[in-house]
Amino acid sequence: MSRLSESDYLLEQYKTSDNLDAQRDLHSMFSTEKWIFDQIDMTPDGNLIEAGCGTGALWLENVDRIPPGWQITLSDMPPGMLEKTRTDLASSSRDITCKTFDIQEIPEEMEYST
Repeated sequence: MSRLSESDYLLEQYKTSDNLDAQRDLHSMFSTEKWIFDQIDMTPDGNLIEAGCGTGALWLENVDRIPPGWQITLSDMPPGMLEKTRTDLASSSRDITCKTFDIQEIPEEMEYST
C-alpha cells in the first residue's frame, strides 16, 4: 500500500470511534492498560507523545496514576477519534493535550522525552 492509500484507509476506518470501540470491546476482558502504563519510564516532569492514541483508553484507565508533572500530548489522524479522546479526558486535572497529526509528520516544534 502506498503512504497515501494507507492514510486514506485509516481515516475512513476510524473517522469515528465506532470501529475502534468494537475492537476494544472484544479485548476488554484482557486489558493491558495498567501494565503498559507501568512500563513508561519517564522523569517526574517529562513530556510524552502518544501517536495513534485511539480513544485514549490507556490514559482513561490510568488517569489517577499520571504524575502531576507530566505533560502528555495525545495524537491521532482521524479527527472523530481524537474528539472522543478529548471529551473523555476533559474532566482530568492532568496536563493532557490532544492534537491531530500523522505519525509520519510529527510537528517539529513538539518537544518530548518519551
